[in-house]
Amino acid sequence: MDKKLKGQLRYFFETEFADIILEKLKSGHKLSKFNVNPFIVTALSSGVLGNLSSINMAKALLYPRVFGTSISTTFGEKMQKMCIMFLGANASGTPGMDIEFKDKKELSVDTNYIIQLKAGPNTINSGDVKPIVSEMNAAYRLLLRNHVATMPTFSLGIVYGTIEEVSGHYKKIAASSVGGQMKIPILIGKDFWWRLTGEENFYDQMVAIFIELFKKKDFSKLLEDDIIALAKQIKKEYFKRGKISFIK
Repeated sequence: MDKKLKGQLRYFFETEFADIILEKLKSGHKLSKFNVNPFIVTALSSGVLGNLSSINMAKALLYPRVFGTSISTTFGEKMQKMCIMFLGANASGTPGMDIEFKDKKELSVDTNYIIQLKAGPNTINSGDVKPIVSEMNAAYRLLLRNHVATMPTFSLGIVYGTIEEVSGHYKKIAASSVGGQMKIPILIGKDFWWRLTGEENFYDQMVAIFIELFKKKDFSKLLEDDIIALAKQIKKEYFKRGKISFIK
């Protein structure tokens, strides 16, 4: 990976991940913005964090909102965006598919991949299997009607993980056919990035950039301040005369 690309990826990770987390933490969290489920907040606060205190209740409410919505839920979409912006992948114009690229790992085979991109090796459930296979077959029929010169290889791309980690749901997709293509290859983790970029160690270098970036970030004080501020609101709202009540 050359110096220019490293800089581009570092900036992308900062703006698309680090800055989003920072924005979430700096935006403040009012208790009125939460729909407090007394069952869930009790289970997490008392059962997981140790006791039913205002601080632990604040953590139980804040952690999913800060961590879940800032990085996890949009991770796959952001990595797809990065592939198109910096790594030579093309956005797929075929409904149901995400990106397309020429295999740069096995150049002698001359394979063009058309990919549905997924975040990790266990990020789909059983109900996703048939729709994914159906989408690929619909895309195949569309390309057939459009008389493409060379039919691409329909595949699943998975951002991180190893082939040994993929769930049984992915394996069912892999064993399915798309038109005359008898199986659906799974390109995962290092193998996916190698085929996309032509660099064997690209995945490791990319992870290293991410680690280096977040080593320089410390949002712990902001998170602590958010927890304390929300805990004060919780104490005022739910703790009366030393006892907790969810009845307003």
